[in-house]
Amino acid sequence: MRPLKILHIIWSAEMGGIGKVVLNLCKAQKEDPEIEVAVLIAKPEGLLLKEFQVSGICLYEGQLKHGHDIKRSLLQKCRKIMQGFDILHFHSFNPLLAEAGRQSGCKMLYTEHGNFGIGRKAGVKDRLVRVIQGFYLNRIMDGITFNSQFSRSLSESRFGLKKVKKQVIYNGIPSFASPSYSGMMYRHKAEEFILASVGRLATVKRFDRIIEAISLLDPKLLRVIIMGEGPERTHLEALIKKYHLETFVQLPGVGDSRRLIHEADLCVLPSSGEAFGLVALEAFQQGKPVLVFNDGGGLKEIVEQVEPHLVVNSTADLAAKIREAIQSPDAFNHQDLRSKRIHYAAQFSIEKMAGQFKSLYTTL
Repeated sequence: MRPLKILHIIWSAEMGGIGKVVLNLCKAQKEDPEIEVAVLIAKPEGLLLKEFQVSGICLYEGQLKHGHDIKRSLLQKCRKIMQGFDILHFHSFNPLLAEAGRQSGCKMLYTEHGNFGIGRKAGVKDRLVRVIQGFYLNRIMDGITFNSQFSRSLSESRFGLKKVKKQVIYNGIPSFASPSYSGMMYRHKAEEFILASVGRLATVKRFDRIIEAISLLDPKLLRVIIMGEGPERTHLEALIKKYHLETFVQLPGVGDSRRLIHEADLCVLPSSGEAFGLVALEAFQQGKPVLVFNDGGGLKEIVEQVEPHLVVNSTADLAAKIREAIQSPDAFNHQDLRSKRIHYAAQFSIEKMAGQFKSLYTTL
């Protein structure tokens, strides 16, 4: 029996949740002798592109210039690539790629990773693409998966999805063996309390909530590190300056998030409407406490299953929880709690995710 040939289709290889998840999923599937895996990157760019290229996974490049690129030559090129596979696994929606998939005659699976454009004003083209997406999801796709119940609920309210096969498959993360780091990169004084947050500096991440919460505290011996890059940097820098927090709040850009989490006393992920909680699971892998907001979507969904008392409702609540963590560190970081978090994160393995998708592929 020949291996099942799967083509994963992503828009780009940017350093975000989708890129990391797809790369790790492909690596896990590559180890399965019953699956032959490949990736089509529509717009071959991004910080993860090199990792895809050296992964040993067969890689195709679509050469699309932008999301509204509809050149016939590109349609034909993508269709020809797709025709060599049994199942096309889409991880983002693009009209040209969806139509190439329809014309290929292959089975098609779409995974909703929660790219809903929350916090961004939709233009005319965006609204048109949403209508087209609704048609393909309801009429053309053979199945749809969601990375959280939150993503499922929002997708169903937006597109209906009454008759299509659908299932929630949570994102998985690779196993993590804590490395032996030499020295401290982020902690300048032994007595400092390190608050860490990681993510793209985008509106949906709501890093402004952290800055505003810190403005309500006495920040002495508190170091806040928000790791990531994105369009909100200028706004966040202005907010830091407004509250005179330049000494205490840092925006170092993209870096080793696992090392930052390793040194942190507390992680805060203040997103609104986040589809999933990948960074929360990475923090739980290291036994770290994670504060999130009640409107955090899939992020709240992940955290509340293990520590519901770490879900806050407002900036004032966040400030109070941070103060509590500083004053009573053992209440947040004693060994029983750390072990509980590590055990919980282990339930979200990349191998489990790969197994669930493999089972679903055989039913399409």
